[in-house]
Amino acid sequence: MKFKQLPFQAQAIIVLVGLAALTGIGFLVYNKIKSIGETRDDKAESNLAKDELDQLLQTGQNPTFTEVEAQTKTNILINAANDCDPTGSGAQEIMAVIYSVRNKADWYLLSSKFGVRDWEDCFWGEVNGSISKLLTEELDSSQMAEVRRHLGQFQINF
Repeated sequence: MKFKQLPFQAQAIIVLVGLAALTGIGFLVYNKIKSIGETRDDKAESNLAKDELDQLLQTGQNPTFTEVEAQTKTNILINAANDCDPTGSGAQEIMAVIYSVRNKADWYLLSSKFGVRDWEDCFWGEVNGSISKLLTEELDSSQMAEVRRHLGQFQINF
């Protein structure tokens, strides 16, 4: 049977399903292209953090925690982001890590150790990005304002 011989309702359904499929494919392609650019930006952020940390170390400003502790903190961030707990305990764990930052060297060490990582978003599946992306993806606007306020005390522009 040819398309034009189908009843109007069947034609409309076929057209709508086709448009929905094309829209879905277009959305996936767009997100893939967008994520490639974001990954480059995230890698640049991590590299910049390493460079900034090296400069601070040369001037005698040291982190208040060790590299091992920084790695542990990044693991806490990833585990909290992977948590789909509706009570918000993941966000509380993320905020606790942010509150542990006491100077620029802490932030740059944490950011450089975090690098570019993968975590599971409850709604979107796997997400890839830097510590900045994790914070903006996982925290609400009031929590982000608190992050900015806390980091701003140390002249960390986020």
